[in-house]
Amino acid sequence: MEVPVHPAAIAAAQAGAAHQWLVAAVITLVGALSYLVSVWERAWATTIRELGDERVRQAGLAEALSRFLLRCSSSPEVQERVHALTGHAERPQIALEASPA
Repeated sequence: MEVPVHPAAIAAAQAGAAHQWLVAAVITLVGALSYLVSVWERAWATTIRELGDERVRQAGLAEALSRFLLRCSSSPEVQERVHALTGHAERPQIALEASPA
């Protein structure tokens, strides 16, 4: 099985072989940043969504947001988000009291 090699890696290797170290470093840096930006964007989006969902729960609107999300989509991602929204909701506790005999 052949492992795919990114064209930027090939260009950086060729620049290094030609002793053009600055060019090789710049190509490597741009290639690494182009990969990392998408990772950082996904992490940022997840963080913002989780913080927003926490605020929605605190405001008591988790059930309403869950119903809205389920109307829009029933994808596994939405199902997971709805579970996270409603699974951690604090609900009133029912206390059992013994009646006097």
